[in-house]
Amino acid sequence: ERERWEKAGKLTPPAPDKVERAFQRLENHKLFHALFRQPSGMGLRFGGLVTGSGFGLGPAYSRPELKKENVRLRLSAVGSLKHYYRLDVLVSVPRLFLHRLSLDFYGYRTDSPQTAYYGPGPDSHKTGRTNFRREDLAFDFRLGLRPHRHLFMGMTAGGTIINVGPGTSRVYPSADKTYTPRQTPGIDEQTDYGHVGPFVQVDFRDRPADPHRGGNYVVRYIYF
Repeated sequence: ERERWEKAGKLTPPAPDKVERAFQRLENHKLFHALFRQPSGMGLRFGGLVTGSGFGLGPAYSRPELKKENVRLRLSAVGSLKHYYRLDVLVSVPRLFLHRLSLDFYGYRTDSPQTAYYGPGPDSHKTGRTNFRREDLAFDFRLGLRPHRHLFMGMTAGGTIINVGPGTSRVYPSADKTYTPRQTPGIDEQTDYGHVGPFVQVDFRDRPADPHRGGNYVVRYIYF
């Protein structure tokens, strides 16, 4: 007990180690803020690709204050040395008709030319590894109405267009050369999806971007 009291009287803030101090210096550097924490303008984006794509890096552009903060725009493109890539765009108009209506659009395009596939079912083996190409084109619209400052409601609609093709790996065979359509349904067919549905949000948070109290309740129904 005496040792505890003595230790309590000599407490000091924890000192970061060398690695943590190096990261702190990097985070405080002007170049770091210019590239990664710039709320508006050009920057860099890391990652965002599927597993196995390798290191992803690309440019990003954000303008959250266009037309006196009535239009928000975000664009990004990420690629890797394995020829994987992802492009996406977000356009938001949050203050239509006296801040009562909002319209949002989000879309992306991905290409994953060496997606791993080991065969169907729980009895697949590592020795059965193949690869295939998957290309996705997706888009989503949201129209929202705010009749009260705590109530937000509306509709969402969109679609996903999926293309499956031969893989480009030089190490593993293409899935369509190893597995038949009977073994792997869909390997020779393209699948597209559409979706639509309503949503209702009741938001009593004091600060939605950084809440300290309140609640946020969302109910949505989406039909694919």
